[in-house]
Amino acid sequence: ALVGVVSGLSGQVIGSIFDGAPGSWELVMFPLSVGAGWLGGLEAQSAVAGQEALYQASRALAAARNPQAIVGAIGIHLAGPQAVQVALWHTVSKAEDGTPAEFELLASWAPAALKPLPPGLRFRTAQAPALANLRREATVSLQVDELPHFDPDVWEASGVHSATLLPLIAPGESWAGLIMVAARARRSFSKGTTGKYLALSAQAATALENLRLVEEGRQIGVLAERQRLAREIHDTLAQGFTSIVMHLEAAEQALPTSPETALSHLDWARGTARESLAEARRVVWALRPDILEGASLPQAIEHLVERWSEESGVTT
Repeated sequence: ALVGVVSGLSGQVIGSIFDGAPGSWELVMFPLSVGAGWLGGLEAQSAVAGQEALYQASRALAAARNPQAIVGAIGIHLAGPQAVQVALWHTVSKAEDGTPAEFELLASWAPAALKPLPPGLRFRTAQAPALANLRREATVSLQVDELPHFDPDVWEASGVHSATLLPLIAPGESWAGLIMVAARARRSFSKGTTGKYLALSAQAATALENLRLVEEGRQIGVLAERQRLAREIHDTLAQGFTSIVMHLEAAEQALPTSPETALSHLDWARGTARESLAEARRVVWALRPDILEGASLPQAIEHLVERWSEESGVTT
């Protein structure tokens, strides 16, 4: 509005210098200039607000640590009054040409008054012929009757009448999934609104791929830990248990004729059982062997050899 006032006044001052008193046309132009400036200010304010929303959504996507945070970043910051669902689907299987054959719902967002779609829903691309037009570089707008039908009331209960699908392409040029933005209206979103969603699709694809890699890393870590435990049990606990069994059997055989020898075997079995118990605790806590806490490796080996020599009576 201030821009319009300054423009109108400037025009009238210049006009009065050359033409004298302002005419009726110049008087009409003054409010028009003010109105044009006001409308331009509103447009600029709207553009700044849109850029701020994109910025906040981008920050939220960068900080996303789970699928729900990804859809929340888009739904909270970009979803307008017409949006009733933002759903994140990941690719479960692919066709021979690399295009998605089946999707699974990871997470969904809905306004406070509506219920989001339940995670775990699946659909095959063949169930929705309109999805044949889904390409890497373009969005697809579908009416409610063109959407996959999981249940007769699933879309009606969510208030969905149309949806825009955004492809998610991982950095390796492979399909990571898609984002579905559903609306109450039967017509698709405007180009400007769709452009905002599309502007963040690459970042959403990267966030989804990062989550997949983190999960794979976690599974690899679990497998590595299981292998470590198996090695520890085999190298320590299993040998200790074997020694206990051997001493108990020897004690059983010596008991009728030599109770002293039997007691000696029982003492060795008891000592080995205590050591094995301490070793089991160490394995659980993934610590070094207790014997290495206060001795070097050669000293620990020497101690082990001496103990075995005393136990077996064999010079080592």
